[in-house]
Amino acid sequence: MSSNRRTGSLKRSKEKSATHSDGGDSGLESEFEAHYAKLYGPRWSTLSRAMLGAPKHVALCNLFSSLRDHCMLTMLQERGINLHVVVDQPSCLVAKATNGDVIPAPDLDFATGLRTHYMLDLASVIVALSVKPEPGHKVLDMCAAPGGKSLVIAHQLFLSTSGGGYTGT
Repeated sequence: MSSNRRTGSLKRSKEKSATHSDGGDSGLESEFEAHYAKLYGPRWSTLSRAMLGAPKHVALCNLFSSLRDHCMLTMLQERGINLHVVVDQPSCLVAKATNGDVIPAPDLDFATGLRTHYMLDLASVIVALSVKPEPGHKVLDMCAAPGGKSLVIAHQLFLSTSGGGYTGT
């Protein structure tokens, strides 16, 4: 008898979900919008557009690479890629492509086995830079997947400010 109840309940559940999966508005979208509009007020329209928009990708020059002196900026510009430097600090160099150019996949530095640059979302770079860690600090990144913020923080923690050398601390 309990088996029939489960089967009937499952059948009703499937029928109910089938009526909502026909492409019609189930009301969830409007509930979602209403909830966050109430939560964030007038900021919600800007936040919503930002979340739905395309990510802004940038390239972080890998200063741990032995090719750091012939950084990805030079290498990419030699290939005809137009770049705009977004962040220029001794421990962090970030650039984005302009004029519709696309930054190619990073080259491999055969001496270290590291890539010459890493593609990141600009928002991750901004968050990591706002931490402002200094060599010797300990940082726990509790939202580290896939690791872009951790890379930026590692550049700040382990590269000296006098030319990008590895401090080893």
